[in-house]
Amino acid sequence: MEQLKFAPAPAGGTIEVCARQCEDQVDLIVTDQGPGISPEDRAYVFEPFYRGQTLANGLVKGTGIGLSIVKDHVQAHGGSVEIIENVPGTQLRVRLPLLRLKAQA
Repeated sequence: MEQLKFAPAPAGGTIEVCARQCEDQVDLIVTDQGPGISPEDRAYVFEPFYRGQTLANGLVKGTGIGLSIVKDHVQAHGGSVEIIENVPGTQLRVRLPLLRLKAQA
């Protein structure tokens, strides 16, 4: 089992993913129970290699490319990603257009 960085592992943290269709798009809501994103970091977390400030137990670990990769891929598919909640944990919304296939004649 892989440890998830921003969902406290020994305490049984979870990451929840919900999907809902809203007219011609789909929203994916991703919620974790981690430490959240500080107000100072929210403007920068989608920038490549931005690692944030400090957590209660030390520096944020990792390379800081995860959310920038998510943003790039979502935008390449005509969508958007944003932080919608931040306490407790973090909640992101990934919004993607639905693909409508034309019936073949």
